[in-house]
Amino acid sequence: MPEKRFSLEEANRSLVYVKHIVKDVVHTFEQVLKLRPKIQYAKNLEHTEAYQNEYTERMADLACYVEELRKASIELKDFELGAVSFPGIHNEGNVNWYWEYGQHCVEFWYPVDKTTRDKIPIKELETCLAPSH
Repeated sequence: MPEKRFSLEEANRSLVYVKHIVKDVVHTFEQVLKLRPKIQYAKNLEHTEAYQNEYTERMADLACYVEELRKASIELKDFELGAVSFPGIHNEGNVNWYWEYGQHCVEFWYPVDKTTRDKIPIKELETCLAPSH
């Protein structure tokens, strides 16, 4: 089955759904980060096991969230930032739309042969994709 490609408008409309999942990702990841030192410095085996069990549960939750996004053709790029990438299409060309938790809409994109570090503001989309003469 070919990968779904989102128009910018479709990506922005899907944020109603995506925001809830990503909010859970960010919150759960914060819990995971807090549990790591508790496991490492627990005073007794009982506490260590309790923290380890909670850690395992939170990691399983994260895996479910990632899978839920994947099923919608959306890739989680950063657990802490809540950054996701939508495979996109613009003017019949492939792009990636980039969104971070807390943003009202998709504000960035990056070329399919680049990474999220190469993201470009949406307002520069037409200039960057214009054919060179």
